[in-house]
Amino acid sequence: MYQEAARPVLFESPCEGYSYWGLGSSVIVWNNDSYFWITAKHVIEKQGQSFETLRIFPTDASRMSLPFNALCRINTPDPKEECADLYILQINLSEFVSFGDAPLMAQDLALGTHCPDQLAAGDELIIIGYPEESRSVDYEQFKINYQRRVFTASYIGPAKQRYCYELKVNDNLKVTTYNGLSGAPVFCIVTQGLYAYPKLVGLMLRGTAESQLGHFVGAHVIAYATKNAVGHK
Repeated sequence: MYQEAARPVLFESPCEGYSYWGLGSSVIVWNNDSYFWITAKHVIEKQGQSFETLRIFPTDASRMSLPFNALCRINTPDPKEECADLYILQINLSEFVSFGDAPLMAQDLALGTHCPDQLAAGDELIIIGYPEESRSVDYEQFKINYQRRVFTASYIGPAKQRYCYELKVNDNLKVTTYNGLSGAPVFCIVTQGLYAYPKLVGLMLRGTAESQLGHFVGAHVIAYATKNAVGHK
């Protein structure tokens, strides 16, 4: 069920007949008694959009997009740091409850995170996102089709940038580009006794299919940012 927390990034379309467009991945999380939607900030900026045009649906079957009530600032001395490449919106839970037509699936950050510093080189990771090759336009039905894809990867270690890490993607899906995977949640499976739990280790920022390498910001940054989020409408 944790896979349902990963959602495609969609925007309201200006083209007549087409409801939505866009590229990118994201995740819904729960922390500090609030729900948040998170993607990489450059996903929004490079497509020239803002939260006003976002249309994020809680499930594939939902017709009602998520309502947001605050854009959360990232408290960092240097906003140009790669670890600050996060775009966090607080979900308006009361409004969602009043008209939402689907359950709200989210990753619990209080219990469901794992700091990458606790990983060992070679540990298996799971990336859940919406690469460009999994999206297509149905010109007859005037709609965008998208498919969630699950990639396995191996942890490499810390990157040069603060609070960022590297992984190597297993070429199990044979995609030719990682476009659209920015903002995808990265998980590991932690075994405790007889049970195995998916825990968030980070958020994909960038990568290339040619090298099969990916770069992600640690989940502890996301947990801290949402716990101490300072929002503005």
